[in-house]
Amino acid sequence: MDVALQYRFNIELALGRYMDALTSYERRLDLEILPDDDLMHTQAQQIQEALNKAFTLNAKGKILDSSKGWFFIPSRRAFTIADVVGDLENIEVVCNRNRVSLEYQADVEWSLPDTWGECSLTVWGAKNTSFTFFEFPE
Repeated sequence: MDVALQYRFNIELALGRYMDALTSYERRLDLEILPDDDLMHTQAQQIQEALNKAFTLNAKGKILDSSKGWFFIPSRRAFTIADVVGDLENIEVVCNRNRVSLEYQADVEWSLPDTWGECSLTVWGAKNTSFTFFEFPE
């Protein structure tokens, strides 16, 4: 189980799913105590520090299927999309208290109100479009 959680942690980290990576780390800690110099322990500390401080987070995105888009659960409420190779159309935001479709625009920063609750995003565009999703501290 601990090896599976290590793989899961690494995948979540690579995908920019930082909160999920921390959850996998906590689940691994439930199974065993990690030494202070363990790479997973070090990476989890770095993630937590980045979330606590004013660091910009980023995740690489790619639309593999234009009918499904690229799904992401952000860790923060302010974001932009840059380094686009291909065509993006819009960003569908689904929250506890709101649902909105944002037309993609280059060099635009969006901010989701706290009153909307927990949110997820689906980025829609042409197949094989790649980009970087940046999350900013508020």
